[in-house]
Amino acid sequence: MNEQTRRLSPETLIGLVILAAVIAVFARSLQAGFVYWDDNIVYDNPHIRGLDWARIRWMFTDFEYLWRYMPLTWLGWALTYELFGLNPFGYHLGNLVLHGANAVLVFLLLRKLFFLGTRKEWTAEGRKHLLGCCGLGALLWAIHPLRVEPVAW
Repeated sequence: MNEQTRRLSPETLIGLVILAAVIAVFARSLQAGFVYWDDNIVYDNPHIRGLDWARIRWMFTDFEYLWRYMPLTWLGWALTYELFGLNPFGYHLGNLVLHGANAVLVFLLLRKLFFLGTRKEWTAEGRKHLLGCCGLGALLWAIHPLRVEPVAW
């Protein structure tokens, strides 16, 4: 292997830093239990106790069980139930993985928008600076206190 093939691209490096920050900030949530409103949503919900066709049909057609329509959330929780049962660790791990992936997607979106918005050729130094700004923006989005409820609770 030569020197060029061993180096990570700046995008990959920034994505890994964002993932590491998300894990560092939200890792303690893996030790938490369920919260008081998880009863009818998760652990008392008979509709997420498996992935048979009747339950999947319910997930995509029910509008009355809760106050909002959320079939992909039901599907995700049913898959988590299949893998972890009613262990809160699995549900928190799923939230952490999804949030880390979304934070990297925010970085990629910012990168795409900024490079499309300028329509000019970038120097290597200017490109690194812009990538750093996009990474910082995604990092601020990822670890902002407003993310505690969807990730940790």
